[in-house]
Amino acid sequence: MNNMPKVSVVVSTYNRPKFIGVAIKSVLSQTYQNFELVIIDDSPNEETEKIVKAFGNPQIKYIRNKIRTNLPSGRNQGVRESSPDSKYIAFLDDDNELLPLFLEKSIQVLEEKKELTGVIPEVRHLFDDGIKIGRSIEVKKCWNTGMGNGAVLRKKLFTKENIWFDEKLRSYEDWDFGIRVLKKYRVESIPKILQIYHHHPVFKGSTLSTAPLSADTINYLFQKHISYYSLLGKKPLSVFYHWLGILYCRNGNIKNGKCFFSKSFLNYPRLIYALYYILWSFPKFAQRFYFENLLYKILKIKNKFYRKLINHFKISSV
Repeated sequence: MNNMPKVSVVVSTYNRPKFIGVAIKSVLSQTYQNFELVIIDDSPNEETEKIVKAFGNPQIKYIRNKIRTNLPSGRNQGVRESSPDSKYIAFLDDDNELLPLFLEKSIQVLEEKKELTGVIPEVRHLFDDGIKIGRSIEVKKCWNTGMGNGAVLRKKLFTKENIWFDEKLRSYEDWDFGIRVLKKYRVESIPKILQIYHHHPVFKGSTLSTAPLSADTINYLFQKHISYYSLLGKKPLSVFYHWLGILYCRNGNIKNGKCFFSKSFLNYPRLIYALYYILWSFPKFAQRFYFENLLYKILKIKNKFYRKLINHFKISSV
């Protein structure tokens, strides 16, 4: 283990003192100990700083920005602030956690397979109240892959190949980054659950958690990737159109959004594209609709049913 290379784990955080402690503990508990934890803090108060400094661990490098940036800027800053002798960069969202073998298994694969630029271990999705969803492979086809949280990448991808998160994007930067990486480089999944992704459902009466992008930014993404998607075929292009439709609708431009839903359906007919077209015909309802909410409620009902069923048989067997 002493000869194993160093990895910098980058966490960009904003005003989440409730969660950051769990993320930090998960990194410090790694079986692979040749790491540093780089925390970029954009919080407006000192709560996060107090929690970080309370660990008193020399492996933590804490930087608090005086002026708030955004998630892609924070990730890029974390890479730039990482130790010069770090060979790998790992990204972790401030409300998620790594299982103890995450770094050990990831670095082992990257050291064995020199042709890989990065790896993403499988993830356990965990909802509030302990509701779990089975594992999933994060690395998909290059036209439908987000790459940020949970990825371990060779540092030279940034420093030598000059591939960085696009700081013009305040959200969806992981999707944009993933497309650009997988166009040229190989990234594989590790078929073992080594990380936990925490979901925090958006409850009734609240708005969508993802901040809407401006029309100019959506058009910027369209121009940036349309030629690539056009070459990939009808199915990928329809996914791209559908995604743009969602972005426009969340932005409030329902007309443009429905236009892209229509394009996606006509290009590659799928029921989901037609349903979104209908859904956004009722904007007030659609604004409060969130797939995670629906999934969360279904799982919660299922768990309650199972508990009652188990209790019933326990009582019956007495």
